[in-house]
Amino acid sequence: MLRTLSKILGVLALLSILQAAPQPAEAREAAAVVPAAAATSVTSAASTVPAAAATSDSGQAVGLSASNNQFAFELLQQLHKANPQENIIYSPFSVSTALSMTYAGARANTAGQMAATLHFGPNEALFHNQFQALLTQLESGSKPYTLHLANAVWLQHNYPLEQSYRSLLDHFYQGSFQQVDFIRATEAARLTINHWVEDKTDREIKELLQDNDLSPNTRLVLTNAIYFKGLWALPFEPRATTKDTFKVTADQKVTVDMMNQAGVFKAAAHEDGDLLELPYTGEELALVILLPKDQPGALEKCLTNGQLQTLLDRAAPKKIEVYLPKFKADARYYLDQEKYLPALGMTDAFNPKAADFSGMTGYKNLFIAHVIHQAMLEVDEAGSKAAAATAVVMNTKSASRPQVFRVDRPFIVALYYKPARTILFLGRINNPAA
Repeated sequence: MLRTLSKILGVLALLSILQAAPQPAEAREAAAVVPAAAATSVTSAASTVPAAAATSDSGQAVGLSASNNQFAFELLQQLHKANPQENIIYSPFSVSTALSMTYAGARANTAGQMAATLHFGPNEALFHNQFQALLTQLESGSKPYTLHLANAVWLQHNYPLEQSYRSLLDHFYQGSFQQVDFIRATEAARLTINHWVEDKTDREIKELLQDNDLSPNTRLVLTNAIYFKGLWALPFEPRATTKDTFKVTADQKVTVDMMNQAGVFKAAAHEDGDLLELPYTGEELALVILLPKDQPGALEKCLTNGQLQTLLDRAAPKKIEVYLPKFKADARYYLDQEKYLPALGMTDAFNPKAADFSGMTGYKNLFIAHVIHQAMLEVDEAGSKAAAATAVVMNTKSASRPQVFRVDRPFIVALYYKPARTILFLGRINNPAA
């Protein structure tokens, strides 16, 4: 059964750095002498996670996914502006997860800006409960694909955290707490975190944190890793793959390995672009291709969540002959750069004088130094022969001539979790041959 194998991996590290500006005397003293376990002496659990967060209905989870998806496309627009020629791939779900863990410790205007940028909504208690439900749903039960999620908090040895903040991350995000020594052993801490990332992504991402990403001022690193590997429900036959032309721009064409098969797939059309769903085994996850029309401005019009959701809602099974290039895209971003998260309105969190993460420590002594994200998407051929018959069987269901869906120009791609209507990965493939 020869199948096309798709591996999509992403990992995000969020670094909160101790504020360099002088602190009040009482803050300096507390940070210097209170061990991590002693943070339990200052608690505010009621203000962080009210009892109302204990329950939520499944319909509200769709609202959370809608918010996450809106943020996904707003950030994609910024990535598109800043990287007009490169392939783009990232995991908005990974970004949202790591930042939601940080948002739990934000207060005042810092929290307001993060909530507005990430579309978290006004009810923080309900929001964390919904995130917990979504994380549980993604990993629950026996699945015919591999999907691993992991969260970890890397804390300066003996650095005090509010017990309420620890409890929130442990309860809602199942984050493990690990102590390292950023002050005296910065490089060892970097290697330890990178090893964790490498392990959680099946050794695909090995150097998330580079030489200058940490410093002796680092106090906290929050990491989220996501790893996916799945087989197509309707496999491509490698013998049908041929060399073909892909038009990167009006003036640039490249040769790609173009996969081909005919089958019944969900599809929809719009004046600005066409959509195709390629389901993975189990039908819960699909690789969604949004192919802009071959006309000026069509790509930019497709870079909206509303466009994708409209086409997903319209999608219906059709007999289609698919031409899809094999490709591998990988990217690494510092999302704290002015052109990314700050451009969306999240500014105070990165400002040492304005940041308020007092929900973490009881003091305004932390700010975010970096938001580092790295992701990889690969679509290639692997497996065994028997499943090829599935495509042949689907190919003979109807005598009608199939509609052609030829991906021969830049396109938008999303890994979509259908039960919760959630985008796990999102990107724009400009050149499959790059």
